[in-house]
Amino acid sequence: MMMMQHKIIRLISSVLDSWAVLAYLEDENPGKVMAEIFTNAHEHGTSLLMTTVNAGEVWYIAALSKAQKAELATGDKEFKQLDGQLKIIWLQE
Repeated sequence: MMMMQHKIIRLISSVLDSWAVLAYLEDENPGKVMAEIFTNAHEHGTSLLMTTVNAGEVWYIAALSKAQKAELATGDKEFKQLDGQLKIIWLQE
C-alpha cells in the first residue's frame, strides 16, 4: 500500500476540528495526517487550537447521559473510559 505524502506547511498556529481529532484518536486513516500535524507542531512550536464547543461536545454527551440515567448509544471509542459509569449501547460500524 502506497503512503500518501502530505505537505505540512509551517504555520504559527493551526485550528483543528473535532472530526480530525477523533480520526486520530480512533486510529483511522486521516488520523495519520493528524499525527504528522501533531509532530510538526511539537517540533516547531506551532500552536494547535480547537473551539471549546468541539472539545466539550464529547464530554457534554457523556454528562447528559449520566445525569439523566439514560443509555448512551455510540460507536465512539472515546467513551470506553466511561464504560461502567454509564450504560453504553455499543454500535458497530
